[in-house]
Amino acid sequence: MQQINQEVEYLIGKDGHLSYFRSCVMLNGYPHHNISELNLNFYLTSLDSSLNSISTLELKNKLKKANDKIKMLNDYRKDYETWNKIKKHMKGRKEYGEYVLAVLDELEKNLLEIQKIINKQFKISIKDS
Repeated sequence: MQQINQEVEYLIGKDGHLSYFRSCVMLNGYPHHNISELNLNFYLTSLDSSLNSISTLELKNKLKKANDKIKMLNDYRKDYETWNKIKKHMKGRKEYGEYVLAVLDELEKNLLEIQKIINKQFKISIKDS
């Protein structure tokens, strides 16, 4: 649990990957590195179905959802050409920057929910990590 908490904090912290990615998009730029993916396979295989009689299913589902969003954003910025293709594809529906920022906001919300589950249900805080 502490490792999950540390990974999440690394992503959403003040100088974390989401902050960097968001600042590039807001400037209508291209993020030059991926958002770190969660160590999902490790967590899904090593977390028991319950800890201290508390189910880990909700946590696992939120981890999957967060990792899917990270993969999607990383696929978009795979290279500059793909980034621009996605921008053109989004034209007319929603501004590309708005769309990517909305995905980043959803990802951040999900990561905060993961931290909340770890903190409230499993009694592990960021400070414990």
